[in-house]
Amino acid sequence: MKQIHKWSFGTFALSALVLAACGNGADEQNDSGSTTETIPYEAMNGMQEIPANPERVVLLADVYFGYLQELGIDVAATTDYVFESPFLEDYTEGVENLGDANTVSVEQVLELDPDLIIAYGSSEILDQLESITTTVAVDYASLGYKDQLMEFGEMFGREEAAQSWIDEWDAQVEGLKPDVQAAVGDGTISILQPTDSDVYLYGSGWGRGGEIMYEELDLMMPEAAVEAVENDGYNNLSLEVVPDYAGDYILTAPWTVNMDGNFLYESSIWEGLEAVENDRVFEMDPIGYYFNDPISVEQHLNEITEFLLNQ
Repeated sequence: MKQIHKWSFGTFALSALVLAACGNGADEQNDSGSTTETIPYEAMNGMQEIPANPERVVLLADVYFGYLQELGIDVAATTDYVFESPFLEDYTEGVENLGDANTVSVEQVLELDPDLIIAYGSSEILDQLESITTTVAVDYASLGYKDQLMEFGEMFGREEAAQSWIDEWDAQVEGLKPDVQAAVGDGTISILQPTDSDVYLYGSGWGRGGEIMYEELDLMMPEAAVEAVENDGYNNLSLEVVPDYAGDYILTAPWTVNMDGNFLYESSIWEGLEAVENDRVFEMDPIGYYFNDPISVEQHLNEITEFLLNQ
């Protein structure tokens, strides 16, 4: 997960600007005499009053973009991974790209005049964001993707829309499940993502097709992999032990778009894996499979089931 680095106030002027912006917003509301409908929501950073129909959402927790889109919540700005996902790019028209999440500044957010900010609870600039407008801190990966959708449904008063997607999704999965299980049989599946020096092994809960295969389709990972990801949902492997965790089928991609994965892919160990020898390797899009929102997992399901059914 990309983390937003700490931003420190370099000048008194910026502090004054933040305070002035907040003060001006309150004055404008008072002068107009209008009120905005809000929904009380208990976030990890305390009770927040969420605009029922927000118009200027700044999303610094990029992994949730597809959740908001599914619920009809427009996003004014978010960070670069959203724009690089082949599954989400069609939804980004009119959305401002804030660039690398590691370099987003408080000034950028302030200039957007947001009425709601959603950020990771681990953000080191959370206090500064809270001084701008209502800010919801979200604990990344603490909920499964269905529960997370329902949580956003509660946040915005759109529980029915969230439940409707889940019901349609469950029906779609149940329709595909028997054929996929028959095709795979007793075969095992692993998710492996190489860096430049080791290999990440993933289970469920971190995107990358894990929810589709292990939760929805009830497919199996190798026994050693089950134990390895039991605590955190993922683990780091050295190259020499990869065969112990590699399944009959493999989903893979370099860990980030800045890596080529050749640490693994050009090794004799990779070439000797049964899945590689039998051409049972599915190459994921490294950005598209980083997300596990409703829009993205629909595409994951289509691609993964097509791969498994055509072996």
